[in-house]
Amino acid sequence: MDKSKSHVSDLLSVSTKGNGYEFPFDPHYSNTRGNLFGGVQLAAAIDAAEVITGRQSLCASVSFLQTISEGATITCDVSEVVRGYKRSQAIVTGYADDVLAFQVLISLSDTFPSGSEGHRSYVEDLDKAYRTTPESFPVLQGFDAPIIDLLDIRIAAGFFSGVMSPNTQRPGEAKLWMRFKQDIPLEPALLAIFSDWLPLCTESTMKRKVRGRSLDNVLRFINEPVNTRWVLVDAWVDEISDAIGHGGIRLWDENKRLLAVASQSYIPIISDY
Repeated sequence: MDKSKSHVSDLLSVSTKGNGYEFPFDPHYSNTRGNLFGGVQLAAAIDAAEVITGRQSLCASVSFLQTISEGATITCDVSEVVRGYKRSQAIVTGYADDVLAFQVLISLSDTFPSGSEGHRSYVEDLDKAYRTTPESFPVLQGFDAPIIDLLDIRIAAGFFSGVMSPNTQRPGEAKLWMRFKQDIPLEPALLAIFSDWLPLCTESTMKRKVRGRSLDNVLRFINEPVNTRWVLVDAWVDEISDAIGHGGIRLWDENKRLLAVASQSYIPIISDY
């Protein structure tokens, strides 16, 4: 696997350090609280593991242990704990100025998974999101995080910023088209940045302004992103219990191919518009 042209490392200004990565905190990649966006941490860890092992990620499970503030230098230290003939298991430990910040368990393989057309009863639920081009949907407004300036986000369905999309078919539905504003070819590790939006999508369930802090995220890759710039973030909330939210996200390409699935727990921060 050729990782010599990693777009993640280009985006984050990564330098190789020992058995992993080092990169500076860039305020452009921060969330509403000014901390490093969780999806960026996961993307960096996945990319570092792929570079060190020379293999492709199948599944990555991250626990966010500490917030990362502006001014920090982030290090991703990769340990390939098991290497088989075709598969590896790796642990990526993330530090912010030598303070433990996140840890990721990653399964890797010599080849990328290729999904088959199985029975998916929820595919029909996507029809309105694909009725026209992603650019035709309204732009997401009112999200006050610097990372929003790097992304083009369109509302395909759901309740956001106090407004219900006319395409919404069921309570709690939340669908957002996303792409990078820069012309960046998608690679699997970059999907991690699209997988960390469940707190925002909780607005469609709560009908109130919701931000949040990610506690964990499990990202499973199904198909490689090919010939697509837009990704449909199809999110749902399973439950909010004892101030912890639980739910998932499916990531689709422009041709209705399922790219990855994610599941997440987070602390919702709820307020009025």
